[in-house]
Amino acid sequence: MVAQRLFPFYTSIMVRKDSPITSIEQLKGKKFSSGFSAHAALISISEALLATGGLGWNDVVGVPTVNVIRGADDLASGKVDAVAIAIGAPKVREVAAAVGGVRFLPLSNTPAALAAVKKYRPNDVIDTVQPTPATVGVESPIPVMVTDQIVVVGKHVKPEVVEKFLKAVQASKAALAAGHPSFNAFDPAKMNRSYQGVEYHPAALEFYKSAGVQRIN
Repeated sequence: MVAQRLFPFYTSIMVRKDSPITSIEQLKGKKFSSGFSAHAALISISEALLATGGLGWNDVVGVPTVNVIRGADDLASGKVDAVAIAIGAPKVREVAAAVGGVRFLPLSNTPAALAAVKKYRPNDVIDTVQPTPATVGVESPIPVMVTDQIVVVGKHVKPEVVEKFLKAVQASKAALAAGHPSFNAFDPAKMNRSYQGVEYHPAALEFYKSAGVQRIN
């Protein structure tokens, strides 16, 4: 069961900076990381991203890999032309340094593109990410796919444990961000978001009610 929303994760498709590919549509017939035998989430993530350009697995040349790290290594070595990966991931910076730069492809920010994303990732959205020192490969503001990172707990977890945990997280943004920069995007006022197909732990709902944290969609 869901306990809370943590922060958004921004994802798109990465190519080498010297690649002639500038759009999702241009990936047709290109070598693209696939399989992800040890990273199953990347299957639906890749499908959603490709779908925004009207593409599917049959439109690209799938190159099986184990996980996103190996896929990024394949991009660096020239084994693939593109790979889906999170913007801001340390591996992005590593590959960029090795090949002279990388570039993320923009998604189409249209109702049709959003519908394509939601076919594979019902709770994901499209939003714009800005170029910053942390967003290596983002050369200008571009639309990308946004996936919320959430905390889940077992239904059996005692209410007092859930309440204590949420109270601690809500009050600890600075300390969490000091431990990992991703927590800079954590917003204590947006811990309680509706998700299709999943339920919140009853103690989490009670905590948000008492703490005045409104449900967001």
